Amino acid sequence: MDIIPSPRRIVGTIGIGLFVVGGLILAGGVVNLALAPSRTADAKLAMASLASIGMSPQNLPPVFALQFFMASYWLPLVSVQLALSALLLVVGVRLLQRRSWARTAAEILGWSPTGSLAIASAVWLATWLAAAATDREWAMSVGMAGLRMWLGPCAGTVMQFLIGPAVGIAWVIVARAGFVAMPTNDLVPWTTVGFALTITAAAVALVLRLPVISALFRAAAPIQEAS
Repeated sequence: MDIIPSPRRIVGTIGIGLFVVGGLILAGGVVNLALAPSRTADAKLAMASLASIGMSPQNLPPVFALQFFMASYWLPLVSVQLALSALLLVVGVRLLQRRSWARTAAEILGWSPTGSLAIASAVWLATWLAAAATDREWAMSVGMAGLRMWLGPCAGTVMQFLIGPAVGIAWVIVARAGFVAMPTNDLVPWTTVGFALTITAAAVALVLRLPVISALFRAAAPIQEAS
């Protein structure tokens, strides 16, 4: 029995994983699409409430500002979510068929969460430096801990938007069968899930660059061209 899985099995596992994640995001997109009217109404109500007290969304804490933005642009974001799910499903299937373009697409998708966190970190750093110029005491009190407070909840909010509905529905089905308790608001630590998936996605991108994986796709190329 081999301890190290073969390149074929590694690629197969990654392909299946992408397909499963794509399915979860697709299910979440369908639920979010059904929630669009209520989310749009919530955004209008929140905007009216903020206006009544003379506050803009930019003055809200980061996670609440993100939630407000997502509610305000719910349908466009759901469209992106559905497109992402379709891409993951297609790439997952084509990766199982060892298509070279699917490997490239999987690598890009693998680095996307890390890139998003890097961009979010740069935005927070720019905001912190701008605030430090006018309020040095606040900047010193927040320190770099503010970065964790910014990235964590935001990553959790995005993950809850993408796959939260599918996980919630699955949990309710299992709960109705009597295997687990009914879900609560703190069912899943979404911040932890977000960071874990980011690390996993980056690891997948690195694995797909291994020479043995490259050799597997090169070996499959002539067969695909002939067919």
